[in-house]
Amino acid sequence: MTGLEPLDPGDDASAEAVARLLERAQELGLDELALDLLVYDATNEVAADRVNGGDWDDPTWDDAYERLHNEADKEASGINNNGLAAQLAYLLDGYGETELAAILGRTAAVADEHA
Repeated sequence: MTGLEPLDPGDDASAEAVARLLERAQELGLDELALDLLVYDATNEVAADRVNGGDWDDPTWDDAYERLHNEADKEASGINNNGLAAQLAYLLDGYGETELAAILGRTAAVADEHA
């Protein structure tokens, strides 16, 4: 998964997929807190790909790593602060609807085990 970007809200197919995933997440009892770490993981995976791919002009690899991962954390925080639909829209772009639906199921199962 690379290059995750929030989906264009004008994309009808994406909006419909987010609506289906939102309904599924709610059926599973998932809220935005349940997806916080998934979003952080996704944004930081993109940052890691950029660092490891040399997509930076910082003085050192360590500087690039720190900067890009700090930016990823800020991006994830912004996405997470916009709620469940924003989280799903972001994750949908990286995973696709089928895989994200499966991830939601696994996330709910883990949450149930720890409840």
